[in-house]
Amino acid sequence: TTLALARLKTGKAKEALEAIGPNGARPIYLADSDKAICAAVLRAGGKEKMAKELAASLDPNRLLPEETELLTVAKGD
Repeated sequence: TTLALARLKTGKAKEALEAIGPNGARPIYLADSDKAICAAVLRAGGKEKMAKELAASLDPNRLLPEETELLTVAKGD
């Protein structure tokens, strides 16, 4: 997820999407922090439904402030 986040932060949504999985497939991560990053990448890559589903599957109370910000972006709030 580090590579995906770096690409997302530099405005390379397509490359970020490729970094999390083949063809933008929903990645399987256990940590909520990873899920927040992946959800933001999915949203930036045009996969809004997948982003919202992934964002809904995590506990926002377990996130750092920066990760919470990514989650907000992923949800489209």
